[in-house]
Amino acid sequence: MESIKKIRNDELVHAYEAMHENNTKETQNAVTRQMVRATFLLPVVPVKGKLPEDFPPRVLKNDKGQLYLPLFTDAEHAQANPGLSGAMIPVDISDAYSYLVDNKELQGLIVN
Repeated sequence: MESIKKIRNDELVHAYEAMHENNTKETQNAVTRQMVRATFLLPVVPVKGKLPEDFPPRVLKNDKGQLYLPLFTDAEHAQANPGLSGAMIPVDISDAYSYLVDNKELQGLIVN
């Protein structure tokens, strides 16, 4: 399993920043390309007797009660969210998307 501390997605973070400054089809495509290449950190709830990849993920709930799956680009961004900064596992976007599709109560993904 990839070391959590070594996971960084600087190119994705830069692509997001560029998109927020200038939201065009080109900057959106750059974010999409980087998301496909990225390894994210998914906060999970440790369960005794289970392997980390089988731990249930933590979810975020907004003021309307909607649930979202949080993903982080690196440990630094995860630590900035104390309620979510405990145990983490590495996932790619296809794993996150599969979980999202399988869990209809989730409204989407939130990055950082």
